Amino acid sequence: MTTIVNGIEVVETTPESAPTWEQQGRNLAETLSVRLTEDELRQFADELVGILEDMGTQLAREDSIKRELKAKMAGLEARRNELASIIRRREQMRSVDVIWERHYGLGLTRKLRLDTGEVLSSRMLRDDERQPPLIPDVQKVADGAAVVHAPSAETEAK
Repeated sequence: MTTIVNGIEVVETTPESAPTWEQQGRNLAETLSVRLTEDELRQFADELVGILEDMGTQLAREDSIKRELKAKMAGLEARRNELASIIRRREQMRSVDVIWERHYGLGLTRKLRLDTGEVLSSRMLRDDERQPPLIPDVQKVADGAAVVHAPSAETEAK
């Protein structure tokens, strides 16, 4: 049945004459914009704050790790340079026992390496060193090193 309301023809339908919608296939999901509730907004804001704090922590940790790695790398480079220098020179500075000897007959004193017997230095005795000690075997000097005395030519002749 049709009626005219305010100049517009309105078709009245009964449930039997109304057009029906038929579903085609299965239900599908589609991503669409949905207005958030206040609780949802608060949850997202809290999550964002947590992420920003974590990012700050990670950046600070990254800086700390970079400093540690830089220091370790500097140490490795220093050791590499030291080893390369030792290999290139074929020698290394080490603590070696040495001894000073005096030869009163020749008027000389010399410093010897005890590991190789090499004479490191020698010089004429100073005036205050020319007098042999009263006990001729070993005399302790101010720095604690032992001084071995070779017999003089006069002592050997007797």
